[in-house]
Amino acid sequence: MKNSSQIITILLSVLFFGYIFYTYTPVEKIDKHQELKNDGIGLFSIFGLNPLKFEDSADTLYISNGGEIDLLQKMFIEYNKMNASGVANFFTDTCEFDDLSGKSHQIYHEDFEGFFNEMDSVMWTPLAIVPLKIKERDSWRTGTIIHSIEERFPKEGDVWRKELIEIFYIKEGKIDEVNQFGKESQDWFTGPDGDDN
Repeated sequence: MKNSSQIITILLSVLFFGYIFYTYTPVEKIDKHQELKNDGIGLFSIFGLNPLKFEDSADTLYISNGGEIDLLQKMFIEYNKMNASGVANFFTDTCEFDDLSGKSHQIYHEDFEGFFNEMDSVMWTPLAIVPLKIKERDSWRTGTIIHSIEERFPKEGDVWRKELIEIFYIKEGKIDEVNQFGKESQDWFTGPDGDDN
């Protein structure tokens, strides 16, 4: 009885795998790029709304190469040196700044001097810089996304350490708006023993 059940199991297994092998159709790889429809994003597409709808097919988002990365890398250097006038040179006379709490501020060149006077040191480390622009809209400003870690060591008070995602809007070589998002970042670069994670 035991031998007959084993024989039946083996026979059914052979038939099953033979059927799978015989009927298997390999998946074809298609090298052609699929055109994506611009029907909206997230919940907007469900309700038929599209606040970012482009006017024609020429309006596509692309990586800009208008010197934004070089400009921002130079700004990081001046910022970490706490050179207020050097940092101010990268901004328009008045810059709109939306902070982590969602509050909007107007930043003027003289504000950088007051900010750095309150600090012992700062360390702003970029992890990624992605400048984006809409094709065929050269008169528009670039939205450059920066992922970074920023540490501020004030003369009085606690250390400020955040992991940030910021959008720097740049037009004609000057930053005219910054939109900031972030979260607490404790011991991000170094572990408790001072070793790199």
